[in-house]
Amino acid sequence: MLLPALAKARQKATGIACINNEKQLMVASMLYVGENRDFFPPNGAGDPTVNLINPPANYVPKYWVEGRDGNNLVDSSASSLINPRVSLLATYLPALGSFKCPGDRYTEIVNGRKAGNPRTYGQNPWVNWADDAPYATSALGDDRTYRNFRKTTDLLSASDIFVHGEIHPKAICRPFFGVNMATASGGAYHVPGNYHGRSSNFSFADGHAESHRWVSGTFNNPTSNVDHHGVHGSGYPGTASRPDMTWLGEHTTVRR
Repeated sequence: MLLPALAKARQKATGIACINNEKQLMVASMLYVGENRDFFPPNGAGDPTVNLINPPANYVPKYWVEGRDGNNLVDSSASSLINPRVSLLATYLPALGSFKCPGDRYTEIVNGRKAGNPRTYGQNPWVNWADDAPYATSALGDDRTYRNFRKTTDLLSASDIFVHGEIHPKAICRPFFGVNMATASGGAYHVPGNYHGRSSNFSFADGHAESHRWVSGTFNNPTSNVDHHGVHGSGYPGTASRPDMTWLGEHTTVRR
């Protein structure tokens, strides 16, 4: 009886620490907003080719953080998260631990060695998506139909729109937390994190962070055995959970 109680207490503690991380991400984001004409930190698909540890001298950072699926998104590249030469949020948040939930202990063999994820969180793709429109249109929905919140003043209700969310360790692959608004009620492109059981933590545009418990126990618990970075919304049972998909869509963006 003692072991389950200890495990539950540990899970609760990591959940609290995770929410504090997301609050720190929002503080840093709002500091960026204050110095950049009200624009949120830019978000996008990420660069799979740049050397995150030793970027070119003339490299210009494009996103809140850099890194995506491929050879550069492993824990050895974590220092890039707090390197202003690579990631735009680094100037405002030099604490590496704030980018990763303490409950994320996942490791896998990547390129012949044991590796984990450098971070746990992704940014809502409808919060200052800065890449070309066709990507958002083809993979995440039509930005002529849904709002891309570039500035805080674009928001209709800041407390309802999430900015950062936990991504499942096998799904995290890019700077963004993908939500596909092309489906009827929104849906997961990236599988939500399961570091705290049947719930995931989110930060919101008004600065608060909270835990959301999923209706379906499978929504953030894929059964697929795919390789690192490979679990996405079309390949796990949670896509059948309409209440969870609806909640995620309603807290991602709104129709124009």
